[in-house]
Amino acid sequence: MIYLVLSILFMTALALGLRVSAGKADPLAVTSISRIVSGAVITSWLLWSASWADIVRLWPIAWPHIAVGASCFWLAGFASIKAVNAGPLGITWTTVRLSMVIPTLASIFYWLEVPVSLNPLFVVRMSGLAIAVAAVVCIGLDRAKTAPSINVSSQPILPWLLWLGAAVLTQGGWEIMLRASKALPDDQARAFFVSGVFAGAMLLSLPILAICRPRISTGELKFGGLIAVFSLLASGLRPWALKTIDGAIVFPVTAITVTLLVLAAGRVVWKEKLGNWGLIGAASAIISILLLTLRLG
Repeated sequence: MIYLVLSILFMTALALGLRVSAGKADPLAVTSISRIVSGAVITSWLLWSASWADIVRLWPIAWPHIAVGASCFWLAGFASIKAVNAGPLGITWTTVRLSMVIPTLASIFYWLEVPVSLNPLFVVRMSGLAIAVAAVVCIGLDRAKTAPSINVSSQPILPWLLWLGAAVLTQGGWEIMLRASKALPDDQARAFFVSGVFAGAMLLSLPILAICRPRISTGELKFGGLIAVFSLLASGLRPWALKTIDGAIVFPVTAITVTLLVLAAGRVVWKEKLGNWGLIGAASAIISILLLTLRLG
């Protein structure tokens, strides 16, 4: 449980860091720098802590998880930025948050974490997931009313839909690989998996800086380094959370709790007020967490 709590707290810090950096730093530069810094840090740690024999032993076990995980992890961030730039902010982020449905359903129907039949536990978990989705939509509607108005009517909708679809699918794919890491034989293999994912994302981010040439100043370096720390800790702890807790609980509870904590921070720090949709969403989020974590029998 401690790993889940810590990962949620660091994911909340990550979300707030991205929010603070918005408008102050180039998002593509911040994301790329964070991937490069976190990848360099964890690669250095891996080379220092693991022997060559360890790497040779672990590579055949973990490389499929690393290849798919690194690709999805990197593309989810890149596609999210492109989708935000191409379309309405509120709808984009709300839809991306709903990607938690993909690994949750995979946990239930592929890994069979919950018996798939009309038994009480299955009904409770699916009800909790449905209410969680409704909560995210309601909160998204509330935030969309207070978000800055951006005129996107003159922009073509197809690029936005393509980038949005890529962001949702790859974020879901990344979390499916996190769930798949539960099958790795030991903690050393999990650490190797996390290291490989961040190292791969670093390698994929380097060409982006060369090709896209985003603005890089002190602000981008500062926010990129800070977000690298939060990202590394938030994602790095999740395989250990999933080691002992079902993905059907981890993924929706994480998404909903982070959303609630960000709302609370907005209320305390930025004095934001919740409208009716926001209040309905917050209440629904609490109900969904109770249903998703309820133990029967």
